[in-house]
Amino acid sequence: MVLDLTFKKGGKVVGKNQPTFIIAEIGQNHQGNIQTAKVLIEAAKECGADCVKLQKTCIYEKYSKSVLQKPYRNQNSWGDTYEDHKQCLEFSEDQFVDLQKFASKIGILFAASPMDYPSLKFLKTLDMPFIKIGSGDCNNLPFIESAAQANVPLIVSTGMQNLEMVQSVYKTISAYHKKFCLLHCVSAYPAPLDDINLSVLKLYEEKFPDVIIGYSGHEIGIDISVAAVALGAKVYRLQTGMLTL
Repeated sequence: MVLDLTFKKGGKVVGKNQPTFIIAEIGQNHQGNIQTAKVLIEAAKECGADCVKLQKTCIYEKYSKSVLQKPYRNQNSWGDTYEDHKQCLEFSEDQFVDLQKFASKIGILFAASPMDYPSLKFLKTLDMPFIKIGSGDCNNLPFIESAAQANVPLIVSTGMQNLEMVQSVYKTISAYHKKFCLLHCVSAYPAPLDDINLSVLKLYEEKFPDVIIGYSGHEIGIDISVAAVALGAKVYRLQTGMLTL
């Protein structure tokens, strides 16, 4: 079976007979600055990406009070406590809506990863082309099921998971629909080249022939990216920041 995963916005089609769909992962590299986020969105558009993606977190849902109150003073800190640091990096719901409108205005798709249930509930209201599930939630099957129930296309990174868990993710989403993509991912930053193992792409194609397979890259350079596409990755997600664009 060949799947064409049609995104509602922008007329994009992701499929085995389609060009590779490129996601520019901004994440939180905007550093909590709305103008920086817009610069990155514009740069992604200029570089030819199909979509930009951010992260949305309700820090009071994701982290315990004790964790948030811990001192967090280092060269990468944006506040005196972990709460201050994380809060500085988060955009409000209104800011997310503003960024989505900005992306639409310049002609690039806008999506995000929810990091908790309140964020998932909010992102469902934005009518995004897809919802992205990060590797850290790949084994959180109740969370994935909640996302699948929205009947919105899903893209799921599978870093740190064994094949049995990926099969469980496949079965969980398939109970609701087949509009999803599984991304091979190595959860290391940067990912050592010896650990990439692109043969997983072919394994996923064999085990999950009726869904789209892609690659989420964290390595330095573009050689692995080119190889992943050559091996059949139909979705490619790359980390994007002020130093890479």
